[in-house]
Amino acid sequence: DGEVAFAPLPYAEPGKVREALSTDVHTHEEAERALSDFLLRQMGHAARKIAIAHEFVAGGSASDSERPLSIGGTDLISADIFAPYNYTALGHLHGPQQAGGKENVRYSGSLLKYSFSEAAQKKGVIVGEIDGAGQVGTKFTSLAPRHEVRAIKGFFDDLIKGESEDFLMAELLDEGPVIDAMARLRQKYPRMMTIQSHRKMNSGSGERSFDLMKKVDPLDMFRVFYKEFQDKEFTEEEENYMKELWEDLRKEDD
Repeated sequence: DGEVAFAPLPYAEPGKVREALSTDVHTHEEAERALSDFLLRQMGHAARKIAIAHEFVAGGSASDSERPLSIGGTDLISADIFAPYNYTALGHLHGPQQAGGKENVRYSGSLLKYSFSEAAQKKGVIVGEIDGAGQVGTKFTSLAPRHEVRAIKGFFDDLIKGESEDFLMAELLDEGPVIDAMARLRQKYPRMMTIQSHRKMNSGSGERSFDLMKKVDPLDMFRVFYKEFQDKEFTEEEENYMKELWEDLRKEDD
């Protein structure tokens, strides 16, 4: 059906665009629009046009993996910039998605998962066909990685019964501490990347309720430590146990 013109639109700071094109632009949106207009003039009357852009289009859903292009959202641009094109293939956001509610403006997403915030994303490529009238049809084709990126959750004693070669994040539901959890889990899950504890952590300032310059009962110190670590007080049984344990340690020292 004839030629298709491609407009490569790399990410560029407004100052660089202002210098390169001798145009008065100050925002990322103005810069992208100026670059697009410049390339559209080079294309002339080409009937079918496709933009390839590295940008953060407003309304897109980000993950923890993308490096911010700027601070405070000043890099956000409108999908309307790409209205002159039959299709726009976007890069930057890692999740496959439409951009700005436009069917013909899409992120294909990254080929692999680069953080656990992407664990639920389906990775792949967008295969597109453009007809003689410039209408574009797309199909998402999934890609299966050699090792998945997943999050698992459960009690340590249950998780240690399984095994997997995937890249994993584990959330332990155990209320008490698990000794050497990472090393033990990696015996069954060699690509275990991180462990999160289900235990509630105190979000206070970290200040202690005793004066370290004065003599402090070790049991009081442990009581405060336990409160901050577990976010709850000793039970009577735990209190008695710690008293007995401390007395036994003192007798050994004597």
